[in-house]
Amino acid sequence: MKRILAILALCGAALGAAQAATDTVLLLHTNDLHDRIRASATGVGGMPYLSGYIAQARNERSDVLLLDAGDVMEKGDLLAFETKSSVMYEAMRRIGFHASSPGNHDLAYGLDNLRACARLAGFPLLSINLVGPDSKPLFEPSKIFDVDGVKVGVIGATTSAYVDSDPAAPARALDLHATVDLIAAEARALDPQCDLLVALCHLGSNACMTIADSVPSLDVIVGAHTHELLLEPMVAKKSGALIVQVGDSARYIGRLDMTIDLDEKRIAASEYKAVPLAHDSTPFDTELAQWAAECERAVCPHAAEVLGIAQSEVKGRALSRLIAQGLRRKSGAQIGLDSPDMLRGTLPAGPIDANAVFMAYVPAGQGEESRREAMTASISGADLMAYLEKGDSNRGTPVKAGGEEAMIAQGTRSFFLTDLDPNQTYSVALSRGTLEHFCAVAGKTPDELQAQSLGFYATDALAEEIEALTASGAEIGADEAAAALR
Repeated sequence: MKRILAILALCGAALGAAQAATDTVLLLHTNDLHDRIRASATGVGGMPYLSGYIAQARNERSDVLLLDAGDVMEKGDLLAFETKSSVMYEAMRRIGFHASSPGNHDLAYGLDNLRACARLAGFPLLSINLVGPDSKPLFEPSKIFDVDGVKVGVIGATTSAYVDSDPAAPARALDLHATVDLIAAEARALDPQCDLLVALCHLGSNACMTIADSVPSLDVIVGAHTHELLLEPMVAKKSGALIVQVGDSARYIGRLDMTIDLDEKRIAASEYKAVPLAHDSTPFDTELAQWAAECERAVCPHAAEVLGIAQSEVKGRALSRLIAQGLRRKSGAQIGLDSPDMLRGTLPAGPIDANAVFMAYVPAGQGEESRREAMTASISGADLMAYLEKGDSNRGTPVKAGGEEAMIAQGTRSFFLTDLDPNQTYSVALSRGTLEHFCAVAGKTPDELQAQSLGFYATDALAEEIEALTASGAEIGADEAAAALR
């Protein structure tokens, strides 16, 4: 009997040793949050729901590591724009992010602003390849986190796309080849100290795969930039590294539940889910939402002003046409012109507030020459007709024009103005972004077209058009709603 008990004791000790050799980490990750400080009007996403989900996970687990892969800034809510995205970093601090890697959009307001946001956030920005004029990293290249006893090394990297490449620039991102070499060297230095290695990269999946194949010691790569929704991790053939990314605009959060073999320093087992932050099934952080609403009332109270009601979602062709009509009405020009390439959102069904209008168009930017700035130009009928044809064939998307009450559709793609005199010059109202597109297609310069600023944004014209239609009793989006029923 004693012998049996001794054997059982030895078995128990062996089992305990086996259990001690593994541990768990729950990696929650985001990317391309793009200034979505509000709860989304679409019923999926927004920082209050992101925060609610994370809080629930932390209530259930003590081994959570929360990472963001960059592009926190731009393309989102008016409050975030007015605060140069500082409100987003404050929200991330309240939520409890551990680290983020800067994306190209995070430099939209300059390096000093990004640094100020990082100080406000209270967590490190990690980037091994975002360097200054002295070629030294502007931020920490990596950091080791103790996640409930598991040592996780995180290395940050930033895309070189759309980042200044001038060696004298305050911030520039090194190319992929140089970045791979830097990550490999950093991984070699971190590996002896860590149980798990993660690359936090503001890079698309193809670039992440290149990194994974070149740096086999990496276990996980959190990607960004390309707004890919990977429902399952991509697995690097050479190393087995897991590559993850969850779309954009705080609509999803990635959940990678890992069992770590502490002896082998590898992922022994994992389970992954890209979790949609659906409003009807995700916890809501009331406190964060109330704080954001208070900030909005203090900074831009007009953001919540309701301009009209949409009978159905207004998007694409219909929204571009509405903008063109608004530009023509507000400017007094003969023709209003807009391209769907300038759209960055839709007008959701239901109340249309000023924030929704702001979000519908290209990012406003903080420079003097915003792409949403309304312009007037003198364009011949011949050039307009040629542009409408070339714009469709060259870009694959139709151009919208409103004016002369003569816009008609042919098929499902080409929109053009009838009764234009090729020899007549027309006054045309359009955004700076559409003007740039027109000049590229038509081979013209703004000076040749006598282009001038109108002193307002295309979104201002859209807002006034919605108000005018509402005052007249017209139903915004009614045509789209009727089409959906057919």
